[in-house]
Amino acid sequence: MDDQAAVSPRAGFWRRAVALAVDSLIILLPAQLLVALLFFWTNGEIQGNFGIEAQNCVATTFPVGLQTVISNPTGVVDCRKSLFGLDTSRVLIVSRVTPGDIVTKGVSETFWLDADGQLTDRPGHDVGWPALMLLFCYLLFFEVRTGAGLGKRLMSIRVADARTPDRPGVPIAKAFGRYLLIFAAVIPSLLVQVFFLLRNKDLDSLDRLVGSPIYLASSYGAGFLGLLWLLWMVVAVCRKRDPVNDVLAGTVVIRAR
Repeated sequence: MDDQAAVSPRAGFWRRAVALAVDSLIILLPAQLLVALLFFWTNGEIQGNFGIEAQNCVATTFPVGLQTVISNPTGVVDCRKSLFGLDTSRVLIVSRVTPGDIVTKGVSETFWLDADGQLTDRPGHDVGWPALMLLFCYLLFFEVRTGAGLGKRLMSIRVADARTPDRPGVPIAKAFGRYLLIFAAVIPSLLVQVFFLLRNKDLDSLDRLVGSPIYLASSYGAGFLGLLWLLWMVVAVCRKRDPVNDVLAGTVVIRAR
């Protein structure tokens, strides 16, 4: 690491958190409002949620004629999400909860509803992932160009190449790598879920699997590994040191001059 990068003051946790929140709102708030308009115009065919909306779920009756793979359902809820009173998604969730001596098991099936709360057979489109990808591209673009999006500029911090901290921006491979290493936290859980889904494709076998010791041990173990990875990075940031994702990517987040 460059000597100058080693002595440059690191950005603390709150500066990073506020910068990310501002950048997220810049992209996701307009996107969520657009989805609300599209939800209305397409009668619920386009839906999407980015974590900034309110949710309201109410119990309802089982629709007559609804075909579901859930045998003997114990609950039916109508869940709608909205932003500033504008609906962004609406679904019907049919579930069955089975209390056990040690573990309570549950399975569910989700059906899309239109803007009026009626079941629809039309194929819907979830635009949640495209909006999150847009946020990722926004962060990546500005960090490659200048080292900071609007949120980081507001908080007077920037991402820099550890070898050349005075140079604006970072190489795209390093900028991409630092984010990829953050998302590595979900890889263990993802691998566990994919493994068991491939081995147990029908609902009944999945229902039995949920409460099995091997599934629980694998799921909790993978989740614990992911949590440790994130905590390792958070602790380093709180101590104003380089987290593991920046160390491996060869980047630093420093106070802007």
